[in-house]
This record gives sequence, C-alpha cells and structure tokens, in this order.
Amino acid sequence: MKKMKKISLLLTIIITVTIGYSQSVWHSQNSGVNNYLSDVHFINQWEGWISGNTGLILHSTDGGFSWVNQEAPANNTYYSVFFTDEFNGWATGYGGKIINTTDGGEIWNMQTPGSSEFLYDIFFLDEYTGWAVGGDNGAYPTFISQREILYTNNGGQTWTHQLNESQKKPLESVHFSSTENGYAVGESGTILHTTNGGANWMEVMSDQSYHMYDVYTTNSTTAFVIAYYLGLPHVPAIFKTTDGGESWSSQTFSEDFSLSSICFSDEMNGWAAGGQNGFSTLLKTNDGGETWEYDYPSTGDYLTNVFFTDNQTGWAVGSSGTVLSSAGFLTGFEEISQKENMSVYPNPATSLISVRLNNASGNNMNLNLFNMNGQSVYKASGLNLAENQEIQISIENLTNGIYHLVLNNASNNYSEKIVVK
Repeated sequence: MKKMKKISLLLTIIITVTIGYSQSVWHSQNSGVNNYLSDVHFINQWEGWISGNTGLILHSTDGGFSWVNQEAPANNTYYSVFFTDEFNGWATGYGGKIINTTDGGEIWNMQTPGSSEFLYDIFFLDEYTGWAVGGDNGAYPTFISQREILYTNNGGQTWTHQLNESQKKPLESVHFSSTENGYAVGESGTILHTTNGGANWMEVMSDQSYHMYDVYTTNSTTAFVIAYYLGLPHVPAIFKTTDGGESWSSQTFSEDFSLSSICFSDEMNGWAAGGQNGFSTLLKTNDGGETWEYDYPSTGDYLTNVFFTDNQTGWAVGSSGTVLSSAGFLTGFEEISQKENMSVYPNPATSLISVRLNNASGNNMNLNLFNMNGQSVYKASGLNLAENQEIQISIENLTNGIYHLVLNNASNNYSEKIVVK
C-alpha cells in the first residue's frame, strides 16, 4: 500500500510538452497491400516481417524494397510478429492463436498455447524463451474480462500460464531486457513488472485514467510505456522509470493525437509512433526520453508500430498498407525492386557471380554490393547494359555471409540477396 501511495503522488506531477522538430528522413515503401498492418520486425537492415489483418504476413529480404505475402494460416488478424533470427519466428492473433515458423516463414504451423483469448503481443529473448500477452475485454457472451501472460522455454512447443486472471482488463504489450527483468502493460493503466522471469508479476501501476499501449525496457532499471489519457483533453503520454518500476515520471503532449508503439535502438535513441484523424506521427528522442521531437509530422495514415535495428535504420507501419523506412543507405530506392528482370547466378557463389538484365537494358547504371551492416563492399558506376548482357563480379575476397546486390539508375531499381560461401 505504501508503494501505491508513492506512485499516485508521482502521477500528479505531469510535464506537458510542446514538441519540436528533428531532421530524420523517412520515405514510403510499397507493401503491395491495402491491409491494416499491425506490427513490423526486422532482424537486420535487410530482412524483416510485417503482420496484419486477414491472415497477412509479409516478408522482405531487401530492406523493404519489396514484400512477399507468405502463406500464413488465414482467417485471423496477426497483431504481433517476432523473429529471433532468419529462421525462427512467431505471430499471435485472436482466439489464442500462435503460429510459428522454423524456415523463415516458408511454412507456418499452429502452436497450442492453451488460450482462447486475444493475444496482442509476443516477445522472445532467443529461439527458446518467450512470452505472449493478451486477454478479453468482457464482450458477449461471457461479459467477463480476462488478462493472461503465457511463457515458453522451448520455442513454443509447450506454453504455460504465468498469469491468468478474470475480472482484469487485457494486456497489450510485453518486453524483457533479460531473462529476469520484464514488463507487461495494458488497459486500466496497468503496468506489471517481474524480476524473476515471470514466476511472479507485481502490479506497479494501475490508473484507470490511462490506457497503456506499449512498453520497451532498455536495461534492468529503465523502461518506457506509451499511454493515452482517457480524460479531457485526450492527449498521449510517455511514462518512464529509472528505478525498476518503483516510481514513474510522465510526459504528456499538448497536441491532439495518440501513440501506439515505442522502440529504442540503444539507451539514448528511441522513437514513438501513432497519429490521429488522417495524419501520422513519429516522435524521436536522442537523450533517453528526456525530450521528444517530431521525426515525421505528416498527413497520412495512422501508424501502429515502429521498429529500429540501429540509430539510422527503422521502419514504421500502419493502416491502408502504409510502410515507412528511414534506412539511410536505402534512401532514394523507394520503388519496388524488379527482381524478375534481373538474374544473379550462381547463388550461393564462391568466387564469381554473373549479373544479367532479362529482356531489359539500362544506361548509366550503378552496381553496389552491401553487407549485412549496410556497408558497400563493391561498387561500379556508369554501366551501360544491353538487353540480356552479362557482367561478372569477383567475390573471392569477400568473407562468407549474406550480401545484397543493388543495380539501379534514375528510373529503375533491381536488388537480390546473394550468399557467399
């Protein structure tokens, strides 16, 4: 009871912020769909996945130049998608659905978590250890609200309930900084915290004047929560703790919009995404959340999720198939890659690769090979390629790994993932 009094006192100290402007460059990418996109997750600068309604899972291996619709089980809305590497991934939906892939999404299989609730978020520390959260708002026919936290230590072969409570509002987000330290947040201003991997969850905040949408923890003591004030005026808020959830400070924003997602690339650099009434909003901090600036104030569709792999490379997704990218080394390649018009072989390769435009030609073309850190390891410019002309590139000095070949000029972009071994 003493702790709850301390928290209530802190919540009365609210800082109202007028937002400035930062200088990041965002550009649109073509998802190829018009669906409501719920989540985005990348494992590096090139390979990522997007989840959405009507059973949608999209996959990109070229930084979002192009997206392929994977054959996930239909008749579901996948609220969250998470991958630990290029092979192992999971997505969650309604009706207690968790699907899993071990081959990068070529095949998705149903897991049996023992839940029938909406599962809004999933998070894994590695290919074995993960949590999923959700619940039910108490709709027909039971009218009984529910919240739950599921846990697996074997990649989802089996799931157990760490929390399963009725008469409690659903949880919407979960995030861990280690195997021990994690947070889960949801409706009714709920923030739960664990210091033992979820064996015990402690409610460190419950304020029904807020709806908590997303949580991100950057270390064992610091965490951020995206919230929306339900009173008047309706304004967004970002809560922060620096003492492991013992106390929380909050920043509210004077503008009328909502936030739905938060992500940090390190302890200092973070982004928050949302919008309202026909415009999208991205906020950015480079001082650990002390101040926030507009990073992408724009007319457009509401943004549901934001994800960064490093300080310069990130994506945001939203309604109507919206995908935005801030990948610095990809700037200028907004068009969809025309993979079908370019052949790269052999692939995998050891010493030489051949590149050919199929039934197409191009003048003044630039060719780049990027490693997985986005660094150019080979570059040629001013290439004039006749139809079906073949050029060869020596790769014998490259280390084994995955690379991306990008061939472009002012009017066309072609890209392909290659493997050097």
